[in-house]
Amino acid sequence: MRKKLIGAYCKGACMAAALLSVAALAKAQEAAPVFPPLSAITLKGGVFPIQGNLRKVAIGLNKDQTRDLLGVPHFDEGFWRVRAWNYLFKFRKGNDIVSCQYQVQFDDDMLVAGAYWKEQECANFVASN
Repeated sequence: MRKKLIGAYCKGACMAAALLSVAALAKAQEAAPVFPPLSAITLKGGVFPIQGNLRKVAIGLNKDQTRDLLGVPHFDEGFWRVRAWNYLFKFRKGNDIVSCQYQVQFDDDMLVAGAYWKEQECANFVASN
């Protein structure tokens, strides 16, 4: 009888762990950045950000702190409990101007959960300057 209880307990614990893993994976996939098309931008042309402010964006910042660092989002994000803010930043690279899409995602408490560049080249550029 005791072996049956232990076996049932182990099966239940394994099943619970599997469900938690599936839920965590689903949440991570849900949060994968999907960038809006450039045609949807509300702040035409984007902006040249203060690169030091970009480096200060970190997990746990609230929306007011994020807005203070980056400004208002450049795309129409909606009004209620918006979970992602999108930006179009411009950078000078020699004589050229490079456009980079950037997204900040917020968790259920509306704190920064992550920040993403659409192109890895943009992340590398900000990190090296």
